[in-house]
Amino acid sequence: MWNLLVGGLLVGTTILLYDGSPGYPDMEVLWKGVQQSGMTFFGISAAYIAACMKACMKAGIEPGKTYDLSKLRL
Repeated sequence: MWNLLVGGLLVGTTILLYDGSPGYPDMEVLWKGVQQSGMTFFGISAAYIAACMKACMKAGIEPGKTYDLSKLRL
């Protein structure tokens, strides 16, 4: 993660670091942050994706449809 953050800073990006549990108060907190900030790059772990898939499927939430993630680049 350190290399990714420093590399981003070297090319003039702004870094947004979420300090806390990505599952508190719910599994949507990071997706809400992506939408609110308009970030273009979102780095998360495979473990978070797996946990989010289970929680979102159970709650009937689809982050790509529920939140505006259009500014994220592939």
